[in-house]
Amino acid sequence: MNSPNDEATHSLLRETLKVSTGKVNSYKRILLNKHGLIRFIIKSIIFFGGLTIFGILLIYIYETIKTPKYDSVLYDDNYVCHDSKTCGIKYHGDNYNFTNDDDNNNDKEINNTTVAFFSSLYSDNYLKGALLLGYTIKKHNPNHQMYLQYFPGRLSIDTICQVQSIGWIMKPVERIPPPWKGLYEGYRDQYTKLRMWSFTEFKDGIIYLDSDTVVLKYIANLFELIKPSTGFEFAASPDLWDGKDSNTFNAGFMLLKPNIDVYNELMRTHNISAYEKGYAEQGFLNEFYRYRYLRLPETYNINISLMKTTPHLWKVLLPNMNVVHYTCRKPFLRSDPGIYAEPYEFWIKLYNEMDKDLNLEKLESECKNK
Repeated sequence: MNSPNDEATHSLLRETLKVSTGKVNSYKRILLNKHGLIRFIIKSIIFFGGLTIFGILLIYIYETIKTPKYDSVLYDDNYVCHDSKTCGIKYHGDNYNFTNDDDNNNDKEINNTTVAFFSSLYSDNYLKGALLLGYTIKKHNPNHQMYLQYFPGRLSIDTICQVQSIGWIMKPVERIPPPWKGLYEGYRDQYTKLRMWSFTEFKDGIIYLDSDTVVLKYIANLFELIKPSTGFEFAASPDLWDGKDSNTFNAGFMLLKPNIDVYNELMRTHNISAYEKGYAEQGFLNEFYRYRYLRLPETYNINISLMKTTPHLWKVLLPNMNVVHYTCRKPFLRSDPGIYAEPYEFWIKLYNEMDKDLNLEKLESECKNK
């Protein structure tokens, strides 16, 4: 039997052991917590480091795709001719006579019958766009012809009647199909723009505008820029799609000089896989004319996409705008303006002005009764 002193000693030992054990467990917990914190820090570094590397890789890939390689075969004069002189020699030999092309550097006064405005209408859905474009061209450039490319059988009789009433002259054309499958539906008819180079009756120039544009000023003076003495046969404005200065142009507004030899070269080379195919004819023409076109000010093709990145420029540039291009959203197809409220209001104001001048309801009724 243990004495009271022994019991007290044992009790003290047990208490001491408990305290010691508790301290050990506490130290273990602290140590484990430290290890867990270290593991967490290491995992975080790995995760965010990997995320950073992935982001850098994405930026590199984007810049690699976005940045032109400047190595297209379409640049090479040994493979492709790009103007009436070089194509004349290519298709007719070194002794080709250029005098028939008015290429003697003696610029003559431009005859309004040898220049024209052009657009395209391949769907009844774009009727309002074509009407307003025609109205604004005539308002500011009343002495020039307007031609509308279309595919026979695609447009209703009513649509043709209405656009003719505005002043459009119908120009039936054969469709040029895209050379690649999988092209965005809205771009599949756009290679047909190449037909304009074959319209040599307008030998002094064509100003082409997409039917989702409006003209705000006199722009027929641009024909002076492609007279023989200038050395230029094609001009366009930079594409403001991303709100930055661009090294590509937008094919919704073009100044061109028709020539049958250049047309033949365009038809020969548009199916070469040497350009950004996703942009259809615009991608092709950008490569074909990259080092050989006259760059016009952005005000000749104000892309409303600037509202995405630099919306303040709308008011800044408005007094100087010559042409506005409704690329991203079209007021005649969608009533909701989204971020494009100011360009929408501008378009609607012009459309109401046209309606007041021409009485569109009466015009539509007359065309239906014909």
